[in-house]
Amino acid sequence: MATYVPDIPGAFWVILVLEYPMGFLMCSAMTGFDTLYVAFFTHLVIQLKCLNNAMETMDMKSPNFNKTLRKYLNHHKFILSFADELLDIVGIPMLGQYIVSMFLTCMEFYLLSDSFENPLRLLMSLGFTASLLFQFWCYCYSATEFTTEASLLGEGVYMSRWYEGTPSQQKMLSLVILRAQKEVKCTAAGLVEIDRRAFMAVIKAAVSFYTLMKQF
Repeated sequence: MATYVPDIPGAFWVILVLEYPMGFLMCSAMTGFDTLYVAFFTHLVIQLKCLNNAMETMDMKSPNFNKTLRKYLNHHKFILSFADELLDIVGIPMLGQYIVSMFLTCMEFYLLSDSFENPLRLLMSLGFTASLLFQFWCYCYSATEFTTEASLLGEGVYMSRWYEGTPSQQKMLSLVILRAQKEVKCTAAGLVEIDRRAFMAVIKAAVSFYTLMKQF
């Protein structure tokens, strides 16, 4: 798709300077933001996996059982609080990405239907749609993996040798299981829950919009 250049002296160079360097900077910033987001959540998921495995293999007969359990619970609390702070920082950009992804995907689905006669335009539309959906899928997948792993703390406790512990230890572990039943969510600015359902909602909205526009 060619860029419109007005018939003004020097307009070509002005547009060239604004379009290509700014486009490169925007792509670099978005790539950096996406990489940091996925890296942070991947690190949190790995920590949760290690923590759940440690809870599952706890030694009930250890003299430091209470101290170890308290350390594990404090670390779990730290992971959740860190995730909350991270979501507070990236919440508004994620909400914008959700809205933009839904709007642009709807537009691209409709434009794809008019691009079959032009292979180059069809290829460009497919590439743009795929990259847009992949970017949003990275957000949704990372958040889903985190919430899933965070909810497995109680299961790790249940799979441990809790039956070998004293009545007071079993009581503490039952309280941990009750605490772990609290649902963990990743939301964009507290408005939209970011998970695999959000990704499917974008796809459904695009298909519904395409079906509606084809009727006119």
